[in-house]
Amino acid sequence: MKWLVSLSALFLVSACGLQKMPGKMDQTNNGLGQMSNKMDQTNDGIGGMSGKMDRTNTGLDDLKHKMDETNAGLAELKHQMDQTNNGLGQMGGKLDETNTGLSGLSGKMDKTNAGLDGLSGKMDKTNAGLDGLSGKMDKTNAGLSGLSGKMDQTNKGLGDMAGKLDDTNSKISSTNDSLLVMLDQLRKTNESMGQLNDGMQKTNSGVHNQILLLALDDMMKPDNTLSLTPPVAMMPAGKKFAEEATPEEVLELTYTWLHDVDQSIIDESSLKDKGYSEAAVKEMQAQLAHDKTAKIMGLSIINGFLPRATVDALVRHVVENGRYHDAALAALMFRVSFVDVFLLEGGVLSEKVAFYGQMVEAVDDVAKIDYLAGLPIASKIGVTNTLTGPMNFVPKDTLLPLYREIDRRFDSDLDPKYKPGASHDPEILTQAATLATLRAKVKERLAYWTAQP
Repeated sequence: MKWLVSLSALFLVSACGLQKMPGKMDQTNNGLGQMSNKMDQTNDGIGGMSGKMDRTNTGLDDLKHKMDETNAGLAELKHQMDQTNNGLGQMGGKLDETNTGLSGLSGKMDKTNAGLDGLSGKMDKTNAGLDGLSGKMDKTNAGLSGLSGKMDQTNKGLGDMAGKLDDTNSKISSTNDSLLVMLDQLRKTNESMGQLNDGMQKTNSGVHNQILLLALDDMMKPDNTLSLTPPVAMMPAGKKFAEEATPEEVLELTYTWLHDVDQSIIDESSLKDKGYSEAAVKEMQAQLAHDKTAKIMGLSIINGFLPRATVDALVRHVVENGRYHDAALAALMFRVSFVDVFLLEGGVLSEKVAFYGQMVEAVDDVAKIDYLAGLPIASKIGVTNTLTGPMNFVPKDTLLPLYREIDRRFDSDLDPKYKPGASHDPEILTQAATLATLRAKVKERLAYWTAQP
C-alpha cells in the first residue's frame, strides 16, 4: 500500500502541473486571438492605404516601397507566430507521450518500488520542465502584449499617413491646375517671342545689308579713291565691310569685281563714231583704269581686314572645291599682299617701332601671313587679272624679309625701358616679358624660313 500512496502523491503533483498548463494555454490562445484581431485591423489599414496609394502620383513611389517593407515584416511576424503554434502543438504531443508513459508505469509499479523512486525523480524533472515552460509562456504572452501595443501605433501611423496622402493628392491636383495655366501662358509667350524674333531677324537683316551698302559706297566714293597709293581714305569703310560681311558675301564681291576688271573695256571706235574726241575717249579709258585699280585696292583692303573666322571659311571653300574656288584663292592672295605692303611695310614698319603696342601689331600682322603659309593650299594661293597680271604667294620670299626686319627692330627701335633691369614699373615689366616671348617666337620663325629651300 505504501507504493499506492507514493503513486497517488506523484499523480497529484503531476495533475497540479497539468492543471496550470491549460490556463497558460488559454492565455496564449487569448493573446493569439488578440493578435489575429490586430492583424485584421492592420490588413484593413493596409487595404485602405492601398486605395489611397492608387491616387498618389509617381513622387510617392518611395512610400509604397516602405509599405511593402512593412507588409514583409508583418508576413515574417505571422510566420514566427505559426512557428510558436507548431511548438505548442509539439509540446502537447510530448505531454500525451508523458501521460502514456505514466499509464504504463502504473502497471510496472506492482513489480518494484525502486521503479517508483526512479519515476519520482523523472516526475520531478517533468514538473521542473513544466515550471520552466510556464515562465517562457509568461514571457511569450508579455511579448504578444507589447507587440499588440506596437501594432496599435502602426495602425494609428497608417491612419495619419492616409490623411497626409489625402492632403498631398489635393495639393498635387491644385499644382497641376496651376501648371496647366502657366504652360498655357508660356505657350502664348513663346508664340509672341517667335513673332518678335521673326521681326528682329528681318530688322537685323535689313541693318546688315544697309551697313554693307553704306560701307561699300563710302569706300568707293571718288573723294576716297582719288589717291590709291596708299589707299588710306578707303581703309575705314573697307574695314567696316570686312567686319560685317559673311564669307559668302566676300566671295561674291571678289568674284564680281574681278570679273568686272577683266571684262570691262572702252570701245574706242564706237565712241569716236559717235563723235567723242580722242581726248574724251582717252579720259574715259583713264577713268576706267582708275576704277579698276580702285576695285583691286578695295578687294585687298576688305580681304586684308577679314576676321580670322572668315579667313578660315574661305580656306574651307577652297578645300571643298566650292563654287567660288578661284575667287577664294584670289581673296587670300589679296590678303597677303595687303598685310605685307600696307599694314607692315607701309604701316607699322614705316616708322620707328619703339613701343609695346607697335611691336605687338607688327608680330601679329606677320603671323597672319605665316598662318596662310602653313596651310596645305599655300602653293595654290594667287590671282591673275588683266590689270595686275599674275600674283602668286611665295611664302619664303614674303616672310623671310619681314621676320629679318622685325628681328632687327627689336634691337634698333625698342625703347630702352624694356631692357632687363631698366624699370621696376609692374606694367613695363609685364610688357617686357611679353616682348621677350614675341622675340623668341620671331627668332624661331626666322630660323625656320631661313632653313627652307
